[in-house]
Amino acid sequence: LYGQLIAILLCSSTMFQMRQLLLRKKKRELSEYKTIYMIKDYFLLLFQAIQKDTQELSKILIRLFNLLQQNG
Repeated sequence: LYGQLIAILLCSSTMFQMRQLLLRKKKRELSEYKTIYMIKDYFLLLFQAIQKDTQELSKILIRLFNLLQQNG
């Protein structure tokens, strides 16, 4: 139960931040549903990156941002 709540929190927080960043930087809006599904696909990579170090996590988040920018 707590794992699901944490996943929902991480997903919604990441979605909100990525959407805001793209809106500010590129003047583009993203679909919430599409963004959530893309972020959920990256959950395993994010979890593994959190265990390694912050530099690895930054790389994954930048990759996710670029994916959302291209396909959002």
